Amino acid sequence: MKRSTRYFLYLLIFSLQFFIVEEASAQYTTTHYIAPSPWQYFNRYNELVITTLSTTAVVVSISSSNGTVYSNSLTTVSGTPLRYRFPALDAAANAANTILSGQGLIISANTPIGVQVRNIASDNYTIAGSGAGDLNACVQKGNSAFTSLGDQGLGTSFRLGYYADVTGSGCYAGENGKALYTVMAITNSTTISVNGTLLTTLNAGQSYLFQATLGSLVTANNNIVVNAGMRCDNSSSCGDGVESQVMPISYLGTTYVIVRSNGNTGYERSTIVATQAGTSVSVFVPSTGNTTNYTLTTAGDYLTINNGDGSTAYTTSYVTTNKVVAVFKALK
Repeated sequence: MKRSTRYFLYLLIFSLQFFIVEEASAQYTTTHYIAPSPWQYFNRYNELVITTLSTTAVVVSISSSNGTVYSNSLTTVSGTPLRYRFPALDAAANAANTILSGQGLIISANTPIGVQVRNIASDNYTIAGSGAGDLNACVQKGNSAFTSLGDQGLGTSFRLGYYADVTGSGCYAGENGKALYTVMAITNSTTISVNGTLLTTLNAGQSYLFQATLGSLVTANNNIVVNAGMRCDNSSSCGDGVESQVMPISYLGTTYVIVRSNGNTGYERSTIVATQAGTSVSVFVPSTGNTTNYTLTTAGDYLTINNGDGSTAYTTSYVTTNKVVAVFKALK
């Protein structure tokens, strides 16, 4: 089955100038805290691509969130990214609704670096020495990647979201096939709440994987990082694992550009989540000349739109709002 890499991401483009600043300050930082995915990172089906703008070699430290060091001597230099494949043989899943220790990543250097996490498990990834989990899409289904948000991924308030309120593979008891979210603590005694109700308390490097209604509010007393994804999103034909970081509310904006790729119509959608009550949303599609207006009455309300004109590759949607919103988009 022909399949393209899926990127599940935010679009935070206010202008070309803003976009350049985002590239330099958000993605390139000296320390990247990366929350776990539904699958574990520390096996041969996961790869890190680490870049720098430095023209001299930069030494990179790669460790799990509990401090286990996988490498502290490899280097990256501008124009020659570091590609690192984890050494364990077999795929493994992370369990939901339990405290996870050491399943996140901490990637650091003395000079700013960018980090992309690639899930490279594919449709047919049975190789010599494979274990049973390597054959199970619910354990790890590949063809996905996401880029760390760096410093701008840290925050204390987040609106949860996904490109649409869809249902993927029903993998494990207690899960309903909807999107999965992960929070990871940076400091000890971090309390995590969802819609004002305590979810869990975590120490530094610990994480928690859970499900919640799209648009839910996650708050913490200390900085955390948050991921959103799915074990296997097969809601519109072929399925992949999906994962990306969630942007804190403090970095969200009111102007977004959404570009449709050449993908499946079911996946070529985006969801806009209100962070405040009384949010007006205007969606302009230049290729058709049409503008559609919406109102999101309360914080956490959301609407899902087609990307671009709904059918033509590389058409665009311009989203403007009167209050900051989160926009979630999938490419497939």
